[in-house]
Amino acid sequence: MDNLKKLLRFSAPKGIGISISKDYYLSVLSSKPVLPAPDEVLIPKPTSGQIPGFLAPVIGSKDKSVLAQPMVRGQYVAASLDQKTVLKLMVMQRDEAGFDPEPFLRSKVAESFSEEVRLRVAATWGMVQITFEAFDPAVHPALDFLLLVARRIAERTEGVIADPICQRYLLPEQLIQRPRWTPAYDSREHIAIKIEPDGGYVYTLGLLKFHHPELEISGVSNPASAEQALLSVCQQILAGNPIAAGDRVKVGDHMLSAGHTTRPSKWDGLPVLELLPPPGQNMASLFP
Repeated sequence: MDNLKKLLRFSAPKGIGISISKDYYLSVLSSKPVLPAPDEVLIPKPTSGQIPGFLAPVIGSKDKSVLAQPMVRGQYVAASLDQKTVLKLMVMQRDEAGFDPEPFLRSKVAESFSEEVRLRVAATWGMVQITFEAFDPAVHPALDFLLLVARRIAERTEGVIADPICQRYLLPEQLIQRPRWTPAYDSREHIAIKIEPDGGYVYTLGLLKFHHPELEISGVSNPASAEQALLSVCQQILAGNPIAAGDRVKVGDHMLSAGHTTRPSKWDGLPVLELLPPPGQNMASLFP
């Protein structure tokens, strides 16, 4: 446990061309009043579904028996087996987190929830917020570690995983894509695509997790086609190929240009790039 405490720091190492923002976090809404013990979530040599790694209270006794006791209110630190990725877990009661399921379930965000998600959110007892303190420079192993820890806790608590930046709430089995687009990562696990009611405006939520501007496309006639196009671009970005204003981006058979958003008021100052068609063409014809 002492070694874990030494790892409590945030770093942004240079690796594959992207990094992880300190604002990227997931929250597990637990529908059970008793949380799993650290050894039920992470253990160096897994025996029954745990994740390889270490998990312990930030402040606690050197008595290792605490690792077999349910997690309680307070801070915990989780480290991957190679200790390249470190997560901080904040365990809170529902009221302490300021979360009230009733008005939330009546909000616009909850309109698309499945019945199972609604039932679990309504039954929330407590919350585990998971943030990065340090991450593997290769980035993708760190992202996997976050997903696996969140999924394991949600499985053990019959919970829901909240991804606030993406404005979505997922069941444990929905968190990791199977099959993935590539073995190491899948942009759908970290980035959501939103479609405006008229369908002509499609944009991302989640690229800010990687210090990258969000993306938008407007004037499309086929939102599903535009959604796949944006996800394919996100996949390229997560491969370590960021986009800046003025860049040309290959999307399928088309070369699009990246420019600054013309909707700054919608984004409240957040960095956003709009993907634009070649001169003389329009998005409706490119994504029919």
